Amino acid sequence: ILVSAVSLRCDYKGYKEERDWSDESMEWFNTFSESWYQTNKREIFTMIKDSVNIKLMSGLPSWILSLELVKMEFAEGTVPAITRVRADQDMVRCLNEVNQVVKLRRVTFDLNVIFHSKRSIADLAIKLPLGVSARLSLSDVSLMAQARLEVLMSTQQGFPGLVSATFSFTESPRFACNVNMYDLIGLDTFGIDTWLSQTVENVIQQQLVYPGMLFVDLTGLSTGQGVQTALVNGVHGDFKEWPVAYSVVVKITPVNATSEREFEVLAGSVTDKAPHLARIKKSGKVQFDLVLESLANPKVEIKVKKDIRFTVDPVIVSKEVDLTLLLDKNAMNRSYSFAHYDEADAWKIDVTVWAYLLPAAGIEQNGSEVVHRPTFASEASCNKDCPQLGVLYVHLHRGVGIAHENPVEDVDPLVKIYLNEQEVYESKVSKTKDPIFDERFQILLRTKDSTYPELANQTLRFDVFDYDKFTENDFMGQTSATLSTDVVVNKALYLRKGASNVGQGTLYVSVVFKPVPFYK
Repeated sequence: ILVSAVSLRCDYKGYKEERDWSDESMEWFNTFSESWYQTNKREIFTMIKDSVNIKLMSGLPSWILSLELVKMEFAEGTVPAITRVRADQDMVRCLNEVNQVVKLRRVTFDLNVIFHSKRSIADLAIKLPLGVSARLSLSDVSLMAQARLEVLMSTQQGFPGLVSATFSFTESPRFACNVNMYDLIGLDTFGIDTWLSQTVENVIQQQLVYPGMLFVDLTGLSTGQGVQTALVNGVHGDFKEWPVAYSVVVKITPVNATSEREFEVLAGSVTDKAPHLARIKKSGKVQFDLVLESLANPKVEIKVKKDIRFTVDPVIVSKEVDLTLLLDKNAMNRSYSFAHYDEADAWKIDVTVWAYLLPAAGIEQNGSEVVHRPTFASEASCNKDCPQLGVLYVHLHRGVGIAHENPVEDVDPLVKIYLNEQEVYESKVSKTKDPIFDERFQILLRTKDSTYPELANQTLRFDVFDYDKFTENDFMGQTSATLSTDVVVNKALYLRKGASNVGQGTLYVSVVFKPVPFYK
């Protein structure tokens, strides 16, 4: 009800009363989080413990055999609290998205999270080679981060009309703690406890890079069934869901230049294997539409070089931009201007960087079961004016009954996926006719380019083969899905083969298109 009131106030554009929304919003959120925590304490601890242990085991150095969270407890009054909420119009952004069936409203809060507890809040058990083990306790825990709370509402949902709330970090959290070691068995070398404590703190810090998305299902408030909470992981094995889309625009304008100078423009994340390259001859503009693969290092590098033959191209502009600064201040973009002089010639170089936080798809798989946590990106379909470019998220879940016409033949299913006849992904080889793939990938669609068709005219094709190591793979059948802004979750696609158009087997897939209005 409080969220509804905030939404209505946001909609009422004539509301001019001057007051500090910040205190009111902090009180609402902290009251909500305290109530939610006390009601779901046992469930929350189990959920966090299981998730943290999975992440810890996947990120351990080879010399640590195991590191397990065995106990977690918040003392009274130490539930993470919000200390600052962005005020005025930047605090709440109301967006309406309408499709043919349902009207949805999203209210988002940009939050500054500061948590500190001097008391011990967690116990961990660690095992090292040669029988070395110890018990670790975390105290003096400090956590600071920018975060975002998103509340989704629907006109089709019963009173109070709430669908879900999601909480996620918009930057890598800054974390510090004291690691106290007890019961160290098997080793008595001076300084080993200090070194081990620091190492464990570093491991925990690294795993906080992808803390996941806290999802609270609020539909039960309309039916009296209460709320349900889940932690949607930000990392699935080696798959990272792209968190940020960004554009880099570089424009070069001659001021009084007469020479035919050529320039190289390079842009990309500092973690990219190689920067993206474009060329400008004398004057012009280039634009890179890209995605950030990790919030662990949100910095983007932009360089402009003079293209000089038979020598190392000198760098005339070098700029590093931290995308979290753009996301934090809701400015969405930032511009910079530079001047370059070459004897009597001069050029003006303008650089604009634009960033947009991408919501999670909210789709998870456990064996043959697929769970969809609705978020704004995966619940609100776009209208015809929706940007026809963005990120396509594809999740290949499983296959059922994939077989040859002769059912006694063994089959090793392999799936190749094509977008507009171009191969974009190849699955791993399975050893059963009912394979569990659970594989995800993403594609950046740039449909504003005239060489790309509109979204509704693009097709994902799935070709299924029986893998053979020594001969050509046997074609088993194919199926396809036409892209749209509608969310497709765990959809059955039936294989077709030959003149009869009948194949043996079914694929189950999910497809979510995340529209991104890249910088224009």
